[in-house]
Amino acid sequence: MKSYFTFKIQGDSDVIEPIGKINASSAIDAIRSVYKTYRKDWFDDDFSFNEGWTFESALKNGNKTGGEDSAIFGYLEEMDDSWIVTSETGYAVMAVEETQLMAVIIKAICEMKRRKI
Repeated sequence: MKSYFTFKIQGDSDVIEPIGKINASSAIDAIRSVYKTYRKDWFDDDFSFNEGWTFESALKNGNKTGGEDSAIFGYLEEMDDSWIVTSETGYAVMAVEETQLMAVIIKAICEMKRRKI
């Protein structure tokens, strides 16, 4: 099990709200857990995971899954175990693996110091 920070992104406003820290075996499982918990509050009925669905197959199929473009999945560069999931309603869920998040923050701080920002 790994620790994932999860966030909710609200539609067009791009407001990012922390949901919490979840222990899961993968970012996929962390997102599924958040989705199951908040589905009725955040998402339309089209946002779903089909049985047998994988992120890998979604990426091979034009980043779409669920039968009718019900979810679009985007990979976060530099974070091989972090994902963002967007529904057609404009809401999104992001799961970021804890150590990868810390590494990116440290990298950004070092870059800011290097540039003297």
